[in-house]
Amino acid sequence: MSDNQITSTKLDGEDDIFTVEPEKEAETRELVVLSSSPDGSTTHEATYIWKNPAEKVLPPWEFSFPLTKEKLFKLSLSVNDPMRPFLGFFYEKQLRTECEALIRLPLFTVEEIYCAWSCRRANPWFFRCCAIDYILMAYLTQHQQSEE
Repeated sequence: MSDNQITSTKLDGEDDIFTVEPEKEAETRELVVLSSSPDGSTTHEATYIWKNPAEKVLPPWEFSFPLTKEKLFKLSLSVNDPMRPFLGFFYEKQLRTECEALIRLPLFTVEEIYCAWSCRRANPWFFRCCAIDYILMAYLTQHQQSEE
């Protein structure tokens, strides 16, 4: 018997809750989607698997300047933050506090956003909401892609 599989005997009509399937690793590069057309032929399409949750939720035109604390707060709310379940009802208050502490004045350049991102990364004991990091990284990534 392997480590990933547990077997048990079950009675008629009962679900087998003790059977564990081995976990499959998630793909990180491309996903090939087969779609069939009305004439019966199949086509192959490659779609991107999102690595940054902010890129998945927000279109590129949302990343415009200036970046204010209120805009950062609203964009961060649209991202699925892993800290939301841990903070519960206090998540929005904590997120607003972190946005106000990080951005006092509007940020107009990529260098200012990089400084804010560096400050957030340098103080993990204060900045707990990961959504802020996702938004700032999406701004930096968007700028890097526009330069290339």
